[in-house]
Amino acid sequence: MLLHKRTHTGEVSLDCPVCEASFPSNKSLRSHMVSHSDFRPYSCEVCNRKFKRNNELIMHMKIHSGEKAYQCELCDKSYVKFSGLKVHMRKHTGVRPYTCDVCGKSVSSRAILEVHQRTHTGEKPHICEVCGKMFTSKRYLDTHIRTHTGEKPFKCNECGKCFTQHSTLIVHSRYHTGERPHECPVCSKSLSSKIALDSHLRLHSGEKPFICERCGKTFSCKKNLTVHVRVHTGEKPYKCTTCGKYFSQRGTLTQHQKKHTEERPYTCNICFKSYKRPYEMKMHQRKHTEQKRLQCNECDYTTIYKSALNTHQRRHNQEFKYHCEICGKGFFVHTWLLEHKNFHTGEKPFQCDVCGKAFPYTRSLSLHIKSHTGENVYICDICGKSLTNKEHLNLHRRVHTGEKPHVCQYCGKAFSKPGNLTLHVRVHTGERPYTCEICGKSFSQRSTLVIHKRYHTGQRPYECPHCQKGFVCKALLNSHLKNHCFQ
Repeated sequence: MLLHKRTHTGEVSLDCPVCEASFPSNKSLRSHMVSHSDFRPYSCEVCNRKFKRNNELIMHMKIHSGEKAYQCELCDKSYVKFSGLKVHMRKHTGVRPYTCDVCGKSVSSRAILEVHQRTHTGEKPHICEVCGKMFTSKRYLDTHIRTHTGEKPFKCNECGKCFTQHSTLIVHSRYHTGERPHECPVCSKSLSSKIALDSHLRLHSGEKPFICERCGKTFSCKKNLTVHVRVHTGEKPYKCTTCGKYFSQRGTLTQHQKKHTEERPYTCNICFKSYKRPYEMKMHQRKHTEQKRLQCNECDYTTIYKSALNTHQRRHNQEFKYHCEICGKGFFVHTWLLEHKNFHTGEKPFQCDVCGKAFPYTRSLSLHIKSHTGENVYICDICGKSLTNKEHLNLHRRVHTGEKPHVCQYCGKAFSKPGNLTLHVRVHTGERPYTCEICGKSFSQRSTLVIHKRYHTGQRPYECPHCQKGFVCKALLNSHLKNHCFQ
């Protein structure tokens, strides 16, 4: 009774010689001293894990037996230890008794507080033995290790899909139930997870806290940053098991794999024609709806996408974020600038794995690969020429048919392409929208300005293979080569 009363009065008489903690009895002091020792005499017969105290082993054995004696009366969740139930109940009551003295954040348990404080100190004591990556808690490490082992212990009862984390399974299950418990306080939109809500709220606030270290581009979602970084690194971690092609995003791989199957899950609700990809169905449905095309105010460019129109009009306004130091050409994306520089250096870093042919641009390689795979190839039924998209095929056919639907309003001259008409009209209007920043001379075509600037910079990218003389454009090189032919 006397020892018990000391727990209420705070009276202490015995001090720990290691950490100076005080205890009301010899028994409690001896029990505490075990925490300073590495001796673990109690061993689990199932998994061989060792413990310092017998009661710790008894509680551990309940994990193997599945016994969970402490059950929540509100949600039926059960726990091996009473302390686990006690912490869990705080989710229902909202009680968060532990507060971080750095940022003021409150949490429901001391263990969660210790992990949280490591975000301030930078401490990451849990290290992966496979790749060396470090983590603030053992739980995060255990989840990470599953990326190496491929273990996915949490399975959806509805569709059979497996996950590495139980929390991911819970969010996934809401796609089946339709449950969206997290509501946006601004627009009342409901979302399936707290992470999705936090990301959505940044759309309202305009906050973009995730910054790319390579180009400075910012993102509201960490996942979008991770995908973006792969543009710089070239990383493509998702591989098609059928053809071996790699992709930077899992969703792109999923869409690609449908090419290898006959599955067509997306069906038009008007004519019931089916497609392998959702955007193919949307493009098809515009034939029924006759969706209005958006037209550029500067030229004849049209599109059904507002974002594509905005990007196109920025070219007219020359609102480029990045400029080439050699020729002054502008770009919206830093990687486009880097690939453009290959044109000046002659470097061709993108090589075809099939035939070994190299290219200066990733797009050129992607189009070339289609010649091997036969993917999305449109063949002219007149001459047999292969083109990579239907629009190019339609324009090419006009070479055979002589169709020239774009007519000049000034002189009646007709053209097969709208871009050619735009350039021609400038002969009548005298418009010269492309101006040299060095000497002020203006031109009607961007390509002519690019060639003109080479006279200022001294750049001669086209070299004669016979005498190594350089030229500012290919036309001058071709003219020069004729001199060698007559020699």
